[in-house]
Amino acid sequence: MDQKEKILTVAKALFLQYGIKSVSMDDIARELGISKKTLYTVVGSKDILVKEVVKDHVKEESQIIHKIEIESKNALEIIFKITDHVNTFMRGMKPSITYDLKKYHRESWRIIEEEHHTFIEKTIKLNIERGIKEGLYRENIDPFVISKLYIANMELLTNEEIFSLKEHSMIALYAQMILYHLHGIVNNKGLKQLTSLENKYVINGK
Repeated sequence: MDQKEKILTVAKALFLQYGIKSVSMDDIARELGISKKTLYTVVGSKDILVKEVVKDHVKEESQIIHKIEIESKNALEIIFKITDHVNTFMRGMKPSITYDLKKYHRESWRIIEEEHHTFIEKTIKLNIERGIKEGLYRENIDPFVISKLYIANMELLTNEEIFSLKEHSMIALYAQMILYHLHGIVNNKGLKQLTSLENKYVINGK
């Protein structure tokens, strides 16, 4: 691991634990055991560092999801495994991170909105197409439309005017969205599989 990779790894861990705004460049340099001057020489600024961490996270998430797609038995199992992964990630994440990105690092939030959401939309579209072929999802649904609705619902979850994080857990909100999505697209055969997977995977947000 080179110096920049180490900086990104440590910065990401601190951001997840304490939130982005609460972590200073001094904190990161101290954690790494390097001078702040060295830190700035490598990454330029905190805003650039945040952007690099976000890009690295988006790349890592796409690799994890691709691996899940390859290793899963069917479309439903893919969604449950992805949900399990996302829940595990969110449990270790400071809820204020989304707010910090939107307010203080808008270019980094744009990467989430454009690059990551585009990837997720494509993932959901392909998942729906696979589920239809496997006979688990209803044939009369439009993968393009449903994948767009999925992204729109994701964006609603991060809108604090609708869902205040002081009143709602992001994990619980995400779980409700997933269940809403799946119960809306499965057929009778898929519903049996869905019930079985609901008993295996805990996605109720608790």
